[in-house]
Amino acid sequence: MRDDLSEVERESIRDKLNLWLIGVAGVVALLVIRFWVLQVVQYETWAFFARDNQIRRVVVPAMRGNIFDRNHQLLADWRQSFNVTVVPADLTDESLFRLAEILSVTPEELRGRMQKNHVWSRFVPVVVAEDLNWRELTAVEENRISLPGVDTEIRPVRQYGNGSGLFSHVLGYLGEVTPEELADPRYAQYRMGDWVGRAGVERMLETTLRGQDGYSFRLVDARGRQFSADHFANELEFDNYREKFKELEEMSQMPRPGYSAVLTLDLRLQVACAREMGHNYGSVVAVDPQTGEILALYSSPVYDPSVFTGGDKAERQRVLLDPDKPLYNRALQGIYPPGSIFKIVMAAAGLETGAITPKTRFSCPGYFTFGKVKFACWKHAGHGSMFLEIAIMQSCDVFFYNLGNRLRIDRIGEWCRKFGLGAPLGIGFSNEKTGLVPSEEWSERVRHHKWYPGETISVAIGQGALSVTPLQAVMIAAAVANNGRLMQPQLIHHLEDLEGKPVTRFQPRARDEQLFSPATAVILRAGMTRVVQDPSGTARKFVYNPDMLIAGKTGTAEVSKKFIGRHFTDVPYAYRDHAWFISFAPSDHPRIAMVVMIEHGGAGGMIAGTISRRIYEDYFGAPTTDPPGAIPGSGPAGSGVTGAGGPGGHAITAGAGHAAAPAGAAAPGRARAGQGPAAPGAGHGAVFGSAIPATVPDSSHADTTIPD
Repeated sequence: MRDDLSEVERESIRDKLNLWLIGVAGVVALLVIRFWVLQVVQYETWAFFARDNQIRRVVVPAMRGNIFDRNHQLLADWRQSFNVTVVPADLTDESLFRLAEILSVTPEELRGRMQKNHVWSRFVPVVVAEDLNWRELTAVEENRISLPGVDTEIRPVRQYGNGSGLFSHVLGYLGEVTPEELADPRYAQYRMGDWVGRAGVERMLETTLRGQDGYSFRLVDARGRQFSADHFANELEFDNYREKFKELEEMSQMPRPGYSAVLTLDLRLQVACAREMGHNYGSVVAVDPQTGEILALYSSPVYDPSVFTGGDKAERQRVLLDPDKPLYNRALQGIYPPGSIFKIVMAAAGLETGAITPKTRFSCPGYFTFGKVKFACWKHAGHGSMFLEIAIMQSCDVFFYNLGNRLRIDRIGEWCRKFGLGAPLGIGFSNEKTGLVPSEEWSERVRHHKWYPGETISVAIGQGALSVTPLQAVMIAAAVANNGRLMQPQLIHHLEDLEGKPVTRFQPRARDEQLFSPATAVILRAGMTRVVQDPSGTARKFVYNPDMLIAGKTGTAEVSKKFIGRHFTDVPYAYRDHAWFISFAPSDHPRIAMVVMIEHGGAGGMIAGTISRRIYEDYFGAPTTDPPGAIPGSGPAGSGVTGAGGPGGHAITAGAGHAAAPAGAAAPGRARAGQGPAAPGAGHGAVFGSAIPATVPDSSHADTTIPD
């Protein structure tokens, strides 16, 4: 101390210094005691917690359930995909560059994938490469020790059976879950990189097919490198570590595979539909009228659903942007004026309401006069006097003009809704369209003007504002085939577990136990049978086969009046009539009801009827005979673009290319007596069809003199 300080000052400084030394000694003593507690008293507890920082919880994905047809033919299953994941917190620049070299990509591309798939924590694995080939997988595994933060995982990937394009609109496809979906509580069980059903059965049964993921535990060191439990136990001289890790292993959970779905579809029948549709746009739907089970649901053109699960991104983009809209399910989403097939609904409504009897006659001079307007019949010379059964057989427009005038629009609409028109039929697909059933209330609400009685005349023959989907149309035929009992269409037969044991069965159920009386059904069935079997029937020339008893109804829905009087081949594709044929067989004991709808196909009996007959011949094993007048060939031309796999493993390829529709081609569809909604598909470019030798009538050869 300084000599000039007084004794009092020296004493004060000495006291402060002692106090400071005591404080420092106290802090040091506390630290020593704390270290002793942590290192000695609580050694095992904190040692295990230290090890716990090196335990990673790894998700083990569940196998997605398979999809089968009604005869247990495999339509969709899964395969193993090896992916590379990285933990951003553990990844070093050295391992990033090495991994990029192995995967033949740039480090910048890898960083971009990490950023794209980044989740809330830097300790959660992020997928940076999918579906490795064996060379890439082997290289990653061989260099695992020098790739801290890098791991491989096995994920099940959906794969579709041979000719998967046949069922593309039924099976649907998968898409990767989005960040927006992950923020939704409904997707709490999903993680980045998971697949979710986007359409079809894949979407409808997402939670059932997906199953439940499991999880396991892995050990990593401070650099993120994986080691065994024995390595840590030996290196750290911690004998209880093995036992504690065994406890974690016991906490691991095995994944639960998803249930498999057995559909009501028949693979063989679906193949026949695809083959006979060929290059034509449109759809075919077949059902069992007794149960409502859907036996076939085919929409053309098709696509390959596998392009959405690891396929070429350029191919995926091509499908999404294809002007032909192959993702568009024409069987459920296609909305068209029904044309003369609607006369079956009109006939049922007329008989059940008492507006007509089976013997009521109307005279057809070739036109119907309503006020100052004349509505033409397709047969300009007229049909003469006829009753209902003959009117159905010859598809007389004038008979149904008269009936529509008696029923009025709201009563017609009431019977439309009884048949299931104007609303989804509820097979489980979210994209099913409703069609349109007009009414006086609808006109006031939507068009802001009253309904005009003359419009009812158009609706009476399936034109005007009325529109239906092919699925709705086939149920009209099914109701007649089932003696007036309308069944609920269903696509899922049952669900089963991994061992093939059924876990849920879907029983047939009726939408309407008695939509119309058996007596009415007898009249309708007789008329539809004569359509095909009687020499004067509108479908006799193209559908009749002496070895089968087919009942049906033709329909031709006109798209535009602009080209009235022009030969079919002189009409631009987008303005050509739509072709319908609804039917069931055998007509005395129906086992199947079917609709064939060809966009811009012309006369319904010729092309849609011929396709129907050939499908029936395949289904019943009847000798294939082409009656005089059936014209073989390809459908409308395409652009040469290759599509999805076709029946029997054949590629479904395009035809020769028809021109895009001119401006305004998507105008509302029109018929002899009115105007209907726009038809989908106007202005198509490429056309997809089967590469199987063509046996399909070409819609371009339609004869305008053929009845509808």
